[in-house]
Amino acid sequence: MSKKTAGGMLIRTAGAGALAYAGISGLLFRKFFRVTKNEKHEAYHSELYTVEDDQWFANCHREDLYAVSYDGLNLHAIVIESHPESDQWMLILHGHNERALDMKRWMHEADKRGWNVLVPDARGHGLSSGRYTGLGWPEHYDAITWIDQIVRRNINSKIFVYGRDTGANAVVNLLGDHLPGNVKAAAADSASSDLSDLIVYRTGKETCIHGNVFVRGIDFFVKRILHFSVYEGTTRRQLMKAQVPLLLNYGSEDITIPAGMQYDNYYACASERNMHVYHGADHNNLWMMETYFDDLFSFAYNYVK
Repeated sequence: MSKKTAGGMLIRTAGAGALAYAGISGLLFRKFFRVTKNEKHEAYHSELYTVEDDQWFANCHREDLYAVSYDGLNLHAIVIESHPESDQWMLILHGHNERALDMKRWMHEADKRGWNVLVPDARGHGLSSGRYTGLGWPEHYDAITWIDQIVRRNINSKIFVYGRDTGANAVVNLLGDHLPGNVKAAAADSASSDLSDLIVYRTGKETCIHGNVFVRGIDFFVKRILHFSVYEGTTRRQLMKAQVPLLLNYGSEDITIPAGMQYDNYYACASERNMHVYHGADHNNLWMMETYFDDLFSFAYNYVK
């Protein structure tokens, strides 16, 4: 075989490999970040609340609130201010492929304990616009928008910020930014650590290839389409600047987020923090544990009085 022929084959092989790499990276990007509003997505996650919660929600006074995100998306939230005499507010951030309406159990539990609540539809979910999730990075900027909305309604508000899954990622990222003094405490169910770590972990589960192989390819699409980098989502760096007390909740049977990420977050957090491991719980059913809501609000009451 001549050197010219061998060189041509090498170039073609390299080109085919590059195309395959780009194709797989694009597929993984869409799998992780694209929100598909199909029938399953639009359906209520009825396993997240009881009939009693549903009846309470149907009869409570609520209003719709709208805001524009830093990057121009129209965002929607539900506000239930059943206790106008109270300064206690809870901001509730739902998980991936959920929406504000799915958080009725959390709203009800907060209401019973005297809290007003604001529950947004995350970008790309529910009535908020957008086609993509940011897995908690752009969502933490959206959370700041909603905190500002609460403060505008009640300048003396004392805010407890809570999130689960992607909402939990937003919470831990939020704590590294400059927040008004109204934010008194935060809690996160099954939060991941750095976004790049999450991409590496999930890619490894999807492809059976070490996730480091594709993370830069996925990041190319994130930067091009979502206009940030997965390497910007450095949760541990954010937590090193935290000043708000944080509760980290985790299930011992969680296989969606590895336990190591919880401890990474715990040891990175500069503020007062606590971790509660629910034995026998998985990623999605922490709230079903007997003491869960009492634990959650007991932590909040330590700082919101």
